[in-house]
Amino acid sequence: MDRELLTTPTERIATAVWLLSGGAFTTTALSERLGLSDRGARYLLERLSVTLPLVRDDDGVWRLLSESDRR
Repeated sequence: MDRELLTTPTERIATAVWLLSGGAFTTTALSERLGLSDRGARYLLERLSVTLPLVRDDDGVWRLLSESDRR
């Protein structure tokens, strides 16, 4: 994925959700993939976690909870 193509917030949000649906990422790893600062990526992830089952573990890794995790 070419991060130069991610020019709008909508594109970055969609890419973050797509990436997280397939795995877990640290804030730094996601910031590098999205072309954001660590602070910007952390803000995006915190905002997404308001509406999505997105959690950050003690090691700083973000992941989407699966259906079985939510029960």
